[in-house]
Amino acid sequence: MTLEKFIKKNRSRIDRAIKRIYPNVKLLNDAERKIWVLNEVALFHWAEAQGVKIDGELKGRYWYDSFLSRLVRKEEASDQSMTEEDSQK
Repeated sequence: MTLEKFIKKNRSRIDRAIKRIYPNVKLLNDAERKIWVLNEVALFHWAEAQGVKIDGELKGRYWYDSFLSRLVRKEEASDQSMTEEDSQK
C-alpha cells in the first residue's frame, strides 16, 4: 500500500489521532496529513503496520520536530531540523 492510499483510507482516523494530542489543529489536507504521518512516531508506526511501503523518498526523510508540530504547540517555528546523522552525534 502506498502512503497516499493509506491516508485516503484513514483520513478521519488520522485526524482524530492528531486532534487527541493537538486539539487546536485546523482542518488538514492530505499533504499536511502526510507530513504528520512522517513526523509523528505513532502515526508512522501505524502506517508501517498497515503495510505502507516505505519507498526511497520516505527512507530519506529527516528526523525532526516538524514545523507543523511546533506551530500547533505555538512554539517559535525556527529551523531546528536535524538529520538522522546529526541526531546520532
